[in-house]
Amino acid sequence: MITINDDYLSLLSDEQVHYSGTFLEDVFLHHKKGLSIDVDPQVETVRVLLLSVPTDDMKQRVFEALDLPTQLRLAKQLNGAQLFDVFCFTQDMTALKRLFQELSDSRKQTLLRELYKVDKTKYAALKELIAHKVSMIGGHIIPQSKAVQEKLKKDVQLCLAIIKHPQKTPQHIKLLNKHVDSKYELEELEQLTALVIRQFSTLKIAIKSQQHFMVYLKFYHFIMPYLMLFPSLKAHLTQTIDTLIMALKDMPTGRWVVKLMAQLPKEMIRETLQQLKRFERIAQFEKRNVYCTLLKDIKDNLNAPEAAVVRQLFKE
Repeated sequence: MITINDDYLSLLSDEQVHYSGTFLEDVFLHHKKGLSIDVDPQVETVRVLLLSVPTDDMKQRVFEALDLPTQLRLAKQLNGAQLFDVFCFTQDMTALKRLFQELSDSRKQTLLRELYKVDKTKYAALKELIAHKVSMIGGHIIPQSKAVQEKLKKDVQLCLAIIKHPQKTPQHIKLLNKHVDSKYELEELEQLTALVIRQFSTLKIAIKSQQHFMVYLKFYHFIMPYLMLFPSLKAHLTQTIDTLIMALKDMPTGRWVVKLMAQLPKEMIRETLQQLKRFERIAQFEKRNVYCTLLKDIKDNLNAPEAAVVRQLFKE
């Protein structure tokens, strides 16, 4: 028995409901393939059915039962999230490549960005369909990997220079994000961010003024979009958070610690608190004592007016 979501079927006319029964029988009972549909109401019916069947396996069978022209016609009626689902559950790479080639450049980039998070194999196969830029120095073509490494090296230094510059603000960081986003492929962007994180952690900047804390604030604002895009980067954060914690220990009061932490992006507050709460795992006594003392100072000041966000995340 085929179970479908009645809420979606309520969007169909009586004629479309009748057609949906025939279509589902063809797919799930008779196992037909290469179904051709060129009538718009019927294409819309299949779109609704694609949304209404409950499992990815069933969605895959519905989509892959269609011939390629019908798949292309159907894809044009899907919004971004629905199209992404199709690229996740469909295993027919020939069909996916044809679909991908029909998309606008902006939809291709959006789709690739989302696929990179969940299926790097499909991402790599589809990315190959996009023409790559050729890099040249002195009129000579140079290997792409070497060109990218040179760009990465320069842009890591650019990012760190802007983050450390006393006249640069978080607004400049947003422009920096846009600059590197437009310049790199996703895997290169992940590498750039990892290098920035790694090199920033070696700076060990002491917080002796608001300007010094602003360096940390700009750094975390820069990396936040990429932590969401590349979850594996969180593994690189431990050292930078440790550096921040060791700098916060020099604040005059626990309330100052909470006040500064409250300015960080929420995810960084969460990560910092979680790292502090693991103080018992630290073998080195002096460092463990710093973590323990700082955690107590934060806990003792959670009722401060500026501590609302920190208080909320501390309870997690």
